[in-house]
Amino acid sequence: MRGNQGKGHEKPMATHQWTDSWSVGSDLLDDDHSTILTLIREIEALSGNRDASRQVGSIVAAVAAYTDVHFRREEAVMEAAGYPDLPNHRDLHESLKARTNQFLRVALETPNQIEIDVLHHFLKTWWESHILQVDMAYRPYLEQNPEAENAGKLDG
Repeated sequence: MRGNQGKGHEKPMATHQWTDSWSVGSDLLDDDHSTILTLIREIEALSGNRDASRQVGSIVAAVAAYTDVHFRREEAVMEAAGYPDLPNHRDLHESLKARTNQFLRVALETPNQIEIDVLHHFLKTWWESHILQVDMAYRPYLEQNPEAENAGKLDG
């Protein structure tokens, strides 16, 4: 898994570095989650900067594109692992994609209207509730499961 840069189960915040206590049992998915955390931290760094709308737009576009790939990977891994709550998890992913795409539309159509603090709060809350709580439910299905890990190696 990723290098342990923190200890215990401290309350997650976007400013934290990745810690092994956040692992879902898959190196591929942990790497994805770490990348998403990095993007959230980039948005957090722009908070309060009214001239950052163009930068925020490119980060939101990266979040939207990256989460789309991540969700496909995560769903393939969960399916290969026989995770029984996959249909509900897919529904959550669709909801998260829709909300992220709303932010992306605003960022592209009216960049000066993007509310960086609202975006950051949404992504941070998503990180804390979805990745660090909901995703942990599939961890027992992924740990020591090379078949599931291999399913996450998406083509193109």
